[in-house]
Amino acid sequence: MMFTVTALFSTGPAITLTNNPPVKVIQVSQTGYTVLFNEAHTALGSATIIPGNASFFAWILEEHGYQTEMNFDQQLDSGILAGVDILVLFFPMVALTAGEVTAVNNFVQAGGGLLLVGTDNSPAWHFSSANLNTLSQTYGITFNTGTEDSWLSTTTDMTTHHVTQDVSSIHSNVDYKVKGTTLTVESPAMTVIENDGDPVAAVSEYGSGRVVSVGAVAPFIMYRTVKHWQVEKDDLFQFSLNIADWLVGISPRKVIVPEVAVIPVGSGPTLSPAEIEDYKTYNGIIHYHTSHSDGADTPADMLWAGVTRGLDYMLVTDHSYEAPNPLGLGGVTGAQAMREIAEQNDLDIEIFVGAELSRGHHSLAFPLNENIYTNTQAGMVDGAHAQGAIVSLCHPTISAPYMTTYELFDSYGYDAIEVTNTGFSHGLWDEGYSRSFYGGSDGHTFEWVGKIENVLFVNHPTGPNGRLGVADVVDAILEKRVVVLDKATNVVYGQQVWIDRYFELMGLAEAEIASASALVDSVEGEGTTLAELYLEDAEIALDFGSPHRAFYAATNASAPEALNISFNVVTPESRFLLPSTNYNLTLNITSTNNNAILFNMTRYFVRALSANQSNDIVVVPANGFTNWTTRITTPLVGYSAIVFNLHDFNATSNMATLIHGIGALVNVGDVRQEIERNENGTLVTMVYSIARGDIRYISSAIGFFNDGSGDYNKSITIRTVTLEATIGPFLRGTVINFSAIVYDMFGGVFILPEAQYTVTTDPLEPTTPTFTTGTAPPVEIDPVLLVGAAGGVIAVVIVAVFLRKRRGGM
Repeated sequence: MMFTVTALFSTGPAITLTNNPPVKVIQVSQTGYTVLFNEAHTALGSATIIPGNASFFAWILEEHGYQTEMNFDQQLDSGILAGVDILVLFFPMVALTAGEVTAVNNFVQAGGGLLLVGTDNSPAWHFSSANLNTLSQTYGITFNTGTEDSWLSTTTDMTTHHVTQDVSSIHSNVDYKVKGTTLTVESPAMTVIENDGDPVAAVSEYGSGRVVSVGAVAPFIMYRTVKHWQVEKDDLFQFSLNIADWLVGISPRKVIVPEVAVIPVGSGPTLSPAEIEDYKTYNGIIHYHTSHSDGADTPADMLWAGVTRGLDYMLVTDHSYEAPNPLGLGGVTGAQAMREIAEQNDLDIEIFVGAELSRGHHSLAFPLNENIYTNTQAGMVDGAHAQGAIVSLCHPTISAPYMTTYELFDSYGYDAIEVTNTGFSHGLWDEGYSRSFYGGSDGHTFEWVGKIENVLFVNHPTGPNGRLGVADVVDAILEKRVVVLDKATNVVYGQQVWIDRYFELMGLAEAEIASASALVDSVEGEGTTLAELYLEDAEIALDFGSPHRAFYAATNASAPEALNISFNVVTPESRFLLPSTNYNLTLNITSTNNNAILFNMTRYFVRALSANQSNDIVVVPANGFTNWTTRITTPLVGYSAIVFNLHDFNATSNMATLIHGIGALVNVGDVRQEIERNENGTLVTMVYSIARGDIRYISSAIGFFNDGSGDYNKSITIRTVTLEATIGPFLRGTVINFSAIVYDMFGGVFILPEAQYTVTTDPLEPTTPTFTTGTAPPVEIDPVLLVGAAGGVIAVVIVAVFLRKRRGGM
C-alpha cells in the first residue's frame, strides 16, 4: 500500500550543481519532489518509533514543497522507486533482500537521494541498525552495533556543510527510551556531525546520487518534545529540511516553521458538501484521571475544568487493577461521580464512563457500567467486549514491553490505538492509516484539561433530547471521524476531509463571534448582559477548538432576549469582603423584553465559600426586574466565588445553558514588602496574600506605582499563595505609592487599596567598577494596560492567553 500527500515548492530560482559526478539539476519552481517513507521492513514494534508520511518530518518537508508517499508492505524494487527522488529508510528490523539492496543501490547511482537512520543496539527494545549496513557500507558508512556505541546527549559539533547549515544542535533522546548509535566513516563518505569525537551523521555520494546517514531517530521525531535538548527551537526542523534539500540538490534555505502542524492521515471518505454539513462537531477529552486513582484533583474539580474550557464531553478513565481498591475507588468511579454532579446541575457537558485497565500493558475500555478486574491483556480486551465496550492500547511507546502487545494488537482484538499521549507521538501518527485512533490526554491535573482534545464528527446524535451519546463517541472513533488537537505540540491530525471541515467551521464561528461582538458592544447599561455571558462562552469555546459550541453561543449572544437581560450585584456593595463573615448576595436581574423571561438558576459551584444550595425558577417580568438573594459566608483569606448554571430558558431563541460566576477577594488588600539590595539600590517586592488554588481563578494582575518621578506599571506574578511584583531598584528615601488591579476568570475587576512604602536602605558597595548611578529607569505606563484597567479584562491562561473587555460593571 502507498499513501500520498502532495505539496508544491514556492517559486524560486533554478539551481545548477557542479559536483562531479553530476547530479540532477533542480528547479525549485517545479512541482514537488517525491519522498518515499518505507515501513515495509518494520518488526518488534519498530513501526511505533519511526516516522512515515503522517509525521512532523513529512509535514515540514511538505511545507517546503515536497510530496511524500508511504510504503507499508511492498518490496523495494525499480517499480516502487520509479518517480521517487528520496528514499527514507529507518533501521529495518526485517533485512532487505539481495534484490532490494541492488534496487536501492541502482536508485542512488542513477541520481536518487537516500536517507538512512539508525538507532542504538538496545537490549530492552531489541532494535538494531545492523540491517542498514548491507546498504550503507557501499557508501563508506557503517552503523556501529555494540552497546558501547550508543549515545544519549545533545551535540553541537558540526562540520560546515549544507546538511548542518543554520543547525546549532541535534540530539538522540527519544524520551529517554531509544538512543543513538555512532558511525564508522570511510572514504568516499565524510563526517558532518560528531558527538564526543565519534561520528553520528555522515554524507556520501555514489554515482549521480547522494546519501545521508544519521545514527539517531530523535532528530526526526522529537521536534516539539524534550525541546530543551535543542539549542535553538527549530534545529531539528532545519536539519530535516537541509538533508532533503541536499539530497535533491536545492540550495540551502532557512526553514519556515508554521505554528500549527497539520498532519493528515489519508483523505477520508468522499462526501458531498450537503453530507459534510450534516455532521456536527463535539470537542472533548479522552483518557483522564481523577483523585479516585492517581489524579491530583477531585472529580468535581476536573468537571469544573471541563466546563470552563467549553468542552462538550469528557471521557474519564481512572486506573483499575486486578482487584478492587480497598476504598472502593478507581476505574469507573471517578467518571460516575462526575456524571452525577453534571446531571444534578443540568450542565451542558456529557460525562462518559471508562477505565484504564492497568495491571499489564495499559488499555482503555469504554463505555463501562462496572469495573473490570484482570491482570492479563486477553482479560482486558475480553472484559471490555463483554460489556459492549471498545478497548484501545494506551501510550504504546511508553516502555519496551508494550511492543509485544502492539505486535499482537489484532490477535488480542483491540479496537483502537492512542496516536498521541500527553504530546508524545513518536512514530504513531501513521497508525491512523490502518487503525481507529484518538488522542490520549492522560491528564492527572486540573491544568492539563484541554491540552489534548478530540473533535468528533457526528451526524445523528443518539443521546437524550438529541445530545451526544456514548455510542456516538464510539462510532466516531471506529469510523475515524476524529480530528485530534494536540496542543502540547501544536498538531491538528486526522483524515483530510475532517480537518478541512474543522477549519471551515472554525472560520465560520470566528466570523459569527465578530458579528455578535459588535452587536453586544452597542448595548449600553449597567451590569452584565446575558449576551455578554454567551459571547464569553463563544470566545472560550473558540480558543479551545469547539467550533459548533462557539458558533451556537455567538448566535445566542445576538438574540434580542439575551441582549435585553442584565445582571447586577446589589449586595454586597464591595467586592472586598471581610473574613469569616455572613453576607447576603443579591442579584438584580433586569429585562427590557416585552415578554416575561423564565429560567432555572442552579447554584453549581462555590470556591472557598459557604452558600445556600439553590435551584430556583427565576421570573423576570416584561420590562421589569427581580431581585434574587442567597446567603454566603466568606473564608479567612483569598479569592472566593459562587457560580450559577442558567438553563431552561423560555425564550424563543432556544438559548443554551451557560454559567455565571461572581468573585470576591477576602482579606487580600494588605500588602507587605520584601527588599533586596544591590549595587544600584533596593529592589522592593510588593506581596499580597492569597489562598492555595486561587491561581486557577485569578487570571491576571497589574501593579501601578509612583516613585516621585512618574507613574509606571508592572505585571504581577500569580504564585501559589501570593501575588508579587518586584520594582526598582530605588535609592534611600524614595517614597513609593503602589496599587494593583486583579482580574478574575469571570471578568471581575478588583482595585486593591493603595499602599505606601519608604525605602530606608542604601545600595550595596560595588565589588567591581560600575558606571551606573541612581535608579534604573522604570517602565512607563502601558496604555494597553490602562485601557484594561478602565474597562475590565478577562485573561484565561490555559492553552492561550487572551484579553477581553468586560462590557458591564460586574
